[in-house]
Amino acid sequence: MLAREYFRKSIEVLKEVEETQQDKVILAADMISQAIMNGNTIHVSGCGHSSILAQEIFYRGSGLIVVNPIFVPGTLLTDHPVSMGTAIERMEGYARNVLDAVRTRPGDVIIVVSTGGRNAVSIEMAMEAKKRGMKVIAITSSLYRDLPSRHSSGKKLQDVGDLVIDNRAAAGDAILDVQGLGLKVGPTSTLSGTFILQAIVCQAIENMVKAGVEPPIAMNGNLEGADAYNTRVFDLYRDRILYL
Repeated sequence: MLAREYFRKSIEVLKEVEETQQDKVILAADMISQAIMNGNTIHVSGCGHSSILAQEIFYRGSGLIVVNPIFVPGTLLTDHPVSMGTAIERMEGYARNVLDAVRTRPGDVIIVVSTGGRNAVSIEMAMEAKKRGMKVIAITSSLYRDLPSRHSSGKKLQDVGDLVIDNRAAAGDAILDVQGLGLKVGPTSTLSGTFILQAIVCQAIENMVKAGVEPPIAMNGNLEGADAYNTRVFDLYRDRILYL
């Protein structure tokens, strides 16, 4: 049964991420915790299904508050027609305009998520962020290495990030063969991307606690007292987070 096969192979991917990317996850957490303790903000951006990961650690109960998602207009799954996002994601010059509308400062950290790492928007998002004095953590897949860049520089996201974390998603982001179909199914990039991001957040929080700094954490909205608590702490960061 393919459902069972998907469980098994997905767990294998997550185990591979744990075994091969753990040191980079710890480095990413060091970058993020240090930035927060220095008064900076963490930004997260992705197009298409990678935008799900920008939402994953934003406004999340038990997660960091100082996370600013950068949603790229026209490339979200809520945009109509959704197919337009494919063309926009390949447009050079667009990411610069998107960043112009975001409150960023030198010393901020941006996490750019793109499994293929070959489209112009994600590559330029990283390039532009570096020009503005930000550190770039790239989450992408090395298994797309043989596919060419769609950016005029010839670079891919993995060539631009200060720190590159491999989500180990297969080329085409599918792990299952279906007999008689001719196409693979079963994407894993969202699973492994979430796995990576939440591990980074947890480690960053521990780093701050060990440094004697209270981490800026949101309380889960289903807990008693959460509304008052979150209103108080969100008010401290509204000038930095676009969607608060």
